[in-house]
Amino acid sequence: MLIRFAKLLLLGLLFSACFNGSEVQPSGPQNKSVNNGSVLPLLGNDVIEQVNRTSANITGRITELGRKPILEHGHTWSTTSDPSNASMITSLGERNNSGTFKSKLINLESDTEYHVRAYAITVVGTVYGTTTTLRTNK
Repeated sequence: MLIRFAKLLLLGLLFSACFNGSEVQPSGPQNKSVNNGSVLPLLGNDVIEQVNRTSANITGRITELGRKPILEHGHTWSTTSDPSNASMITSLGERNNSGTFKSKLINLESDTEYHVRAYAITVVGTVYGTTTTLRTNK
């Protein structure tokens, strides 16, 4: 019985020495969802404020920042239905607060349909808002 107790005591001491009171943390990326409380920011719907023959003013909204800093934000647009950062973009820089931001789309062609959406880039990835459509004047 004394030998069994000594073995258990020795195992307990070894276990304690190995972990030294620290918690074991899981490795690798944890949460990359785009839901509330997520790592990524959430973007609201864009508002088209003024459209003429060759330009348009757009207001975007960051509704939640997420848990990673926004390194770049703005709007992206194209004549295809799914604009991305490979399309035309406004580059408004870093952002550390939620709220609205404005972009002026320039050098547009007259009487042309454009698809526009907000974007935000973090170290985790790029998030896009809902696509909005506008048509420039003749």
